[in-house]
Amino acid sequence: MDLERFIGEVVNVGSTEEITIEALAQKVKERTGSSSPIEYVPYDQAYEPGFEDMMRRVPSVEKLHALTGFRPGYSAE
Repeated sequence: MDLERFIGEVVNVGSTEEITIEALAQKVKERTGSSSPIEYVPYDQAYEPGFEDMMRRVPSVEKLHALTGFRPGYSAE
């Protein structure tokens, strides 16, 4: 990305696959053979008072594709 047109741009270079943090944690455990427990931390303990987070994120790589012509092909499956 050594081109001037990319300076200051924020681009998602991840996946278009939507996945919950819980499902991602399960996949990590499965792939690594881990027996570590998944710990659930209440929202109010994980974030400072007044912090607002999106409850759902739907990834998009359209900007990445428009700027570079590239679309990621990797899946978490």
